[in-house]
Amino acid sequence: PRPPPPPLTPFRNTRVSPRHRFLASSNRRRRSPGSEEASVERGVNGLRLDEQVEEERGKAERGKKSSDGDSCSSSGGGTIVTTKERKGEKPLMGKQKKKFDPKFMIKEGAIMEGFAGCRDARTTLMIKNIPNKYSQKLLLNMLDNHCIHCNEQITSAGEDQPLSSYDFLYLPIDFNNKCNVGYGFVNMTSSEATLRLYKAFHHQHWEVFNSRKICEVTYARVQVLAASL
Repeated sequence: PRPPPPPLTPFRNTRVSPRHRFLASSNRRRRSPGSEEASVERGVNGLRLDEQVEEERGKAERGKKSSDGDSCSSSGGGTIVTTKERKGEKPLMGKQKKKFDPKFMIKEGAIMEGFAGCRDARTTLMIKNIPNKYSQKLLLNMLDNHCIHCNEQITSAGEDQPLSSYDFLYLPIDFNNKCNVGYGFVNMTSSEATLRLYKAFHHQHWEVFNSRKICEVTYARVQVLAASL
């Protein structure tokens, strides 16, 4: 006779579903009390490593820029000018200082004698490099004191010369910062007064606000007398 068949055992599925795998991993994490602290520490270490990498990358870029040898300088208008010429590129040019036109230069010989009997009769002057905090009242006081001092010398010496005086003054003001723009215009009443003002203030330091600017006096492009005619 044949042996009896073995008893039937229920079939057991050995495959684990993703849900069971997630639950098992979460249970294991719960069993380890220091798992959260370890994960936080790993995250902090990763951030520190990223910061170190970024810092080293920035140092490398700065070293590369400094090794290129580009030198920059800012002009009065705030424009950056590069001095090194790169291959295949034109150097950047900032604001170039305009050359002074000699026809606006005040010459004593042209005022006193002139060429072929023609005297320079221009009387409107441009005062440059005025300190920005200089007000119109201060400029008026400066011109008044100058004219009074010159006239006292003329009267005491008994010379037959025109007195120093002016009939027009204009000091442009920037209303955004309430300061002057660095230059002004004055019209003297005679060529002799023009020459005296030029000798008194041209290439002289300003005595206020500890300014390092040096005053310059030249002829203005537009003359008040010629414009009024």
